[in-house]
This record gives sequence, C-alpha cells and structure tokens, in this order.
Amino acid sequence: PFVCHDRPSRRRRDARTLRAAATRRDDDDDDACLAVDDWLTGELAARCAPMEPSPDLSVQQVVSAVFRGLQFVDVPEENAGLVRCHAFCTLAARVELIMVGRQVENRGVETFVERGQVSPKLQPFFGAAKIEFGPLTEIAGTPTRGALASISLRVRSSPLTATRHPSGLPKDGLSLTETVFAVRLEQQRRPPMSGTWLITDVIDTASIGSNRDLSA
Repeated sequence: PFVCHDRPSRRRRDARTLRAAATRRDDDDDDACLAVDDWLTGELAARCAPMEPSPDLSVQQVVSAVFRGLQFVDVPEENAGLVRCHAFCTLAARVELIMVGRQVENRGVETFVERGQVSPKLQPFFGAAKIEFGPLTEIAGTPTRGALASISLRVRSSPLTATRHPSGLPKDGLSLTETVFAVRLEQQRRPPMSGTWLITDVIDTASIGSNRDLSA
C-alpha cells in the first residue's frame, strides 16, 4: 500500500538553498525554477513510495519509488531510500552498486546501507535537484526469462553541491552538472518474487562505449 508520511525532510533546506539561488538568476534561466518544482514533486513521491516489491507495481512505479527514494534518501526516515533500493534490486545489481555482496555475509541490508552512503554510483541521486525520466522500453518475456524493461534517467546534481564550492564558500551562480543513467529491470518468474519488477542494472552512460546497446 502507498502511505504518505508527514514528517518533514531533513533535506528541505537544500530546496530552500536552490530556490534562493534561482531567484538570483536572470529571468531567461528557468532551469533552476523547474528544479525547485521537481524537488517538491520528488519529495511527495518519496513519502508515498512503497518499501517492498509487489506484483501490483508497474515498471514506472518501481523506478519512481527507487530513484525518488534515493533523491530523498532520508524520507520518511533515515536511510529509507537505501533500504528501499536494496529491496528492489537483484543481488547482481546490489553488488554492482556497492561493490560488495558476493559473499553471503555481505548481502544484508545493513551492509548495503553502509556502503551505499559512499557509493559513487548512488551519490548523484542523493539530494538531486532534478530527475528526468525518459521513455520506457519493454521487451516481452520468453520461456526462459521474464519481461525486460529499460529507461533512461537524467540526474541534475544536488543544489547544495551546485551552489557551494567544496570549501563551503558560495558560488557566484548555479552550476548544475548532469549525469545520464540507463536503468534495466526484469520481471521475476520464480517465487517468492514472481511477477515483481526488480532492477538489474544502473549504468552511468558516460562510463561506457557509445556502441553499447542500452535497450536490451
């Protein structure tokens, strides 16, 4: 079930930072204002997102739940986004994201949360100013595997990162870097996850060759 939580986000101060910076820009720079709107939409989505997979969830709902949850990683409670991400990823995807997990003792959610907090692959999502969801591609299942899906995500950097230098000094203007990810999912066929969509890959497109097919 989808349950919205009312506890205020600890990261809302970043939204205020972004909004204040946006008002200092020229009127023809609308991107910052759009990022504020996306921030508010994203926080609501994170509050209402399910914490566990279900056959009733569509691909779009799974992608929104996981990546809005990472954007607001402490909504509705501390590290909730990482706990949700662990639940919606296959074992191979978890290993890809945090670089450990092949050993049984490293497969627990506690390890995923601890390593996920410093994961280079997950860092761009934490507090992101904006996430744009691209078109969804689906491939029907076969006798040997479930249905496949892929979607691209364009992630604009955290407003706190965008408005301050590493030293903490404010920047003169907004500099929102962008990262494009290709996300792949597969509909599971075996119990107890039968019918659920799980993430199998989160690929930073800048780190791969341009000739690699991301839709398969």
